[in-house]
Amino acid sequence: MQWMEGLSLAQHIAATGAVPLARAIAWMLQICKVLDYLHSFTPPILHRGIRPTALLFQPNSDTGDPVALVDFGAIKSVALGQSIPPGSTGYAAPEQMELYATPAADLYALAPILAFLLTGQNPVSFYAGHGNSYRFCSQSVPGIPTALAEVMQTLTHRRPADRYQSAQSVATALQAVRLPA
Repeated sequence: MQWMEGLSLAQHIAATGAVPLARAIAWMLQICKVLDYLHSFTPPILHRGIRPTALLFQPNSDTGDPVALVDFGAIKSVALGQSIPPGSTGYAAPEQMELYATPAADLYALAPILAFLLTGQNPVSFYAGHGNSYRFCSQSVPGIPTALAEVMQTLTHRRPADRYQSAQSVATALQAVRLPA
């Protein structure tokens, strides 16, 4: 463990407002690298609580404006049979509290986090009923390119098997999104 200074992304957005698309995607690419590493273990290390309060923003560091993944306490909550950690509503995959979740459960959170970063709004406002389920609707997020909406819909698909199966595949999809000029 090491001490890390900085604000959580939740604090940063509360203080400065939404961020530009290029910055939001750059931050998600950084998180994809971390998740790729964690998920490469056998068995994979799952965070199970990725949300803006678990992402630490470190401005003006030697490597730009990096984001670090912190707060691995959610797995302890799962093991103890406790409820979803506070502040996870809107970010947690439907299967989040299952003991045998897959890396797709961690990846799910990236879409609601992107919505939060781009709008400053709680992602719960981007959920709607679909048949017998309630799910994240990327089309409700204002001002995002169609390609990014498609990435976000795949990340939050109801069935984990229909989501991206690796952080690397999410990174590849995010890198293919054309940023507005």
